[in-house]
Order: sequence, then C-alpha cells, then structure tokens
Amino acid sequence: MEERLPLYENGVSAGILLRQEEGLHTLFSAECVQGQGMRKLWLRSERGGGLLLGTLVPEEGRWRLRKRVSRSELQRQGLTGQIWGELLSEGGPAAQSTPGSAGSPVSPRDPVIASAVRQSRGGRWRQMGQRWRLSYLWQVGQPVPLVPLFCFASVEGGELVFLLNEAGYPDLNE
Repeated sequence: MEERLPLYENGVSAGILLRQEEGLHTLFSAECVQGQGMRKLWLRSERGGGLLLGTLVPEEGRWRLRKRVSRSELQRQGLTGQIWGELLSEGGPAAQSTPGSAGSPVSPRDPVIASAVRQSRGGRWRQMGQRWRLSYLWQVGQPVPLVPLFCFASVEGGELVFLLNEAGYPDLNE
C-alpha cells in the first residue's frame, strides 16, 4: 500500500513523497518541480529522527529520487511515528538562515551563548510550542557546535539537538 507523506522546502509544501512498504524494506519516491540548484532529501520525524535519502536528480523537467531503506534502519535513525520529507539545497542546512544572524528566531541573552550561536553554522531552527529546537547534522568524531551548551545536547538520528527557551537558555523541561 502506498502512502503519501508531506514534503517541504523552507517550510512550504514542495512536491510529492510516497512511501511503500515492501517486505523488510520501505521504498520512498519523491518528485518536485524543478527549482534552483541541486537539493538533498532528508526524512524527518516528530521524534527528532533524520536520515539522508539522497540527492534529487533532474528528470523530464522535474526533480526525482527513489530510495529503498530497510525498516530496521528507519527505526535505528528514529524515524517512527509521523514522518515527512525535507528538501535542503546542495549547500545543506548552512544555506538557510544561520543562527544569530538576521532572521534567527532566538537571540540568547547570555553573551557566551549568543556568541556561540552567532559563530555556529548549519543549524536548523524549529519552533515547538514555547521552545525552540536547534539541530545540527552531526556524527561522533566531528567538532561540536555550540560548545558552551554541549552538556545540554542530545543525539537524535544523526543530529545534535539543543532545546532552547524563548530567552535562548537550555530548556530542561523535557
């Protein structure tokens, strides 16, 4: 059975993402109108999981991608519950507004935290009620963004995640 999932680019619906269960695997098929530049497709979940499916390729005036993923890999990456697709430009998350710059939703009051947020690159903001989720694609062995807040981070499906309140302080009410 084929299921249609949301597919977003910059928070706006961007095309079609289909999921079809095939035994121990799941087939994802994405299609969107041709935009500017190459884009990567990430699967995301409400539980914070993430998995890079790949780069969409131009085909007959549209961008397309087909990828088969094992169900066990989806579970390992935290992709359970409600999931959706997110398109990012070839430049990756850094191509979006960077934390601390104009357009950043939070300006931390603490000068050390504010400086770290301004200097970091590649973070993606998402509002979750009264708090903000700031996530970075990250793997063990890579430099840690936001060193002053590292002890408040969690690792979720290939991302380093910080939950911040409206004042830019770590939100410990999990």
